[in-house]
Amino acid sequence: MEAASQLRQADRAVRRAYLLLLLGSAGLLLRCLADLWLVRRQPFQANLTTEGLVWLAVTLLLVFAVTTALPAFESSRPGETGSVLIERAPQVLANQPVIERLFDVQRLLAGLNVACHLITVLGLFWIGYRHFGKAMLGASAALLYLLLPYSAYQARDLLHIAPAAILVSMVAAHRLPSVVGFLLGLGCALVNFPIFLAPLWMSYYYGKGLGRCLLGVGLAIALVAGILWSGGTLWQEWQTVLNWPDWRAWDVSRRPTGEGLWSGLELHYAYRVPLFVAYLVLVVASVFWPREKTLGHLIPLMAALTVGVQFWYGRAGGTYVLWYAPLLILVILRPNFRDLAERPMPSWRERIRDWWQRLASRGTATPAPPEASGTSKV
Repeated sequence: MEAASQLRQADRAVRRAYLLLLLGSAGLLLRCLADLWLVRRQPFQANLTTEGLVWLAVTLLLVFAVTTALPAFESSRPGETGSVLIERAPQVLANQPVIERLFDVQRLLAGLNVACHLITVLGLFWIGYRHFGKAMLGASAALLYLLLPYSAYQARDLLHIAPAAILVSMVAAHRLPSVVGFLLGLGCALVNFPIFLAPLWMSYYYGKGLGRCLLGVGLAIALVAGILWSGGTLWQEWQTVLNWPDWRAWDVSRRPTGEGLWSGLELHYAYRVPLFVAYLVLVVASVFWPREKTLGHLIPLMAALTVGVQFWYGRAGGTYVLWYAPLLILVILRPNFRDLAERPMPSWRERIRDWWQRLASRGTATPAPPEASGTSKV
């Protein structure tokens, strides 16, 4: 009896912890939505120079790389649920004859971890430098990401850091619809939840590159499907993803797997289904409001939709902070809306024409103007 009582107390303590996580996520969700009304704000000023920020960021990135290469403790390794493709990365890679013959799978996964952190850091810096107009903002965003305790805690978990790298890359390449579409399709194939960001991006590209974005989505899904098909696991992974109860908030017949707020509740669907419906309302609202979207609207809406997944996601919902942490940093550091005005998005024909003109102009030397002579010959 005493052991059963202690078990119930421990279960209630875990449930309270997840409830506090979701309450904190609710505050972040409201902050992201409120950012849509913050048209003017004070410019961000760091107390270090840009060079100092870059130096600290590079140092921390090297620490992350070394930490990822070290062997992990047994208790810190993520549990295998066989549910998400990215969680089954060791098995999927081992089934590829070429990869198994040329690489050590565990070292390859460690390299992917480092690459995801590097992509996230470079993406944050590029957004600040290129799209926000200040290298200091980019260096500050990258350093803040590396200083987050959660970034170090989940430094070797692809399920946490790969979505962050994909979402940051989408924002960094938002003026390239085909690239964004490829990243969106890759995210949908790997971790599923970016599919709820697709309506937002489709509305953003409506009339200015929607076809190229859809082409990129199809290419990414075809690439992932081809890799799985070559390993003979396409149908198995497809069935696993479709039938995984953690994503199926509308399925009242199955409980979520793993630890979380909803795992031990008999009537979990009485709470998850209304939250899922409210989330779908938010997804639809992001398509129509605001009607004319800029980068300043796109970032907080992406962050809000990613935070919203935590409320109805069945397995450890609320703990996937790295999914939206880089976007939240950009929300905090972004300049005024008037400084993020959208420039016309050139088509691929115009990009090729401009590239060809620049290439041709390099090959033609401009003759130097004749020097003015101060004396005349007699």
